[in-house]
Amino acid sequence: MTEPLLEGVRVLDLSQYLPGPYAGQILADLGADVVKVEPPAGDPMRRLGGVDSDGLSPGYKLINAGKTVVHLDLKTDADRTTFEGLVKLADVLVESFRPGTLDKLGFPRATLEVLNPGLIHVALSGWGQGGPYRLRAGQT
Repeated sequence: MTEPLLEGVRVLDLSQYLPGPYAGQILADLGADVVKVEPPAGDPMRRLGGVDSDGLSPGYKLINAGKTVVHLDLKTDADRTTFEGLVKLADVLVESFRPGTLDKLGFPRATLEVLNPGLIHVALSGWGQGGPYRLRAGQT
């Protein structure tokens, strides 16, 4: 039996709804250790489209199966410190915030590079990171 392609790779998945979590799920299916970081209220996808008896939507469970889910409020000092520790151990960071959101939370690219110089940062957005629509909501 061969080991999974991405065994030993640690991914932090800060994304919500569908595109980013789906990308994280593909990485988990390939053997990566995916840690999904959700806000205190959780990913809104948890309740989208109806829920099962456990309070979670089937779609949420499907695209987050096998991930470790942690709830962090990145607006608090204690949870930012916890997140810094996760960043230091990660190989990949996937997020789907509007451009500039991580900066406002205290994690601009320069800070991420200091915490983990080898970190691969994947920033998903509906309209790209630059241009006139970059701050509009949207899914890719």
